Amino acid sequence: ELSRHDRAFVRPSPNRGTLGGLAAYTNDAVTLCQSAGYELVLVETVGLGQSEIEICEGVDMLLLLVPPGGGSELQGIKKGIVELASMLVVNK
Repeated sequence: ELSRHDRAFVRPSPNRGTLGGLAAYTNDAVTLCQSAGYELVLVETVGLGQSEIEICEGVDMLLLLVPPGGGSELQGIKKGIVELASMLVVNK
């Protein structure tokens, strides 16, 4: 498990109602992890929608994970974030 690996640091950070999909201090936490020598920092967000695109400003690559069969429903809900994603992954 990743959380038990000696080179991994897993930290939940609730957004506490902050819009944008990220906690207010997420970018600071990423910078701190990079300064501590972590080469790879993964940031998981709360569900993203049309207006929650702040994550794009704090990452090098945006991976959007979506369920199969979204079709036109996905287009309406995720409009905006789909266009910004570096990679789109369909998870079943």
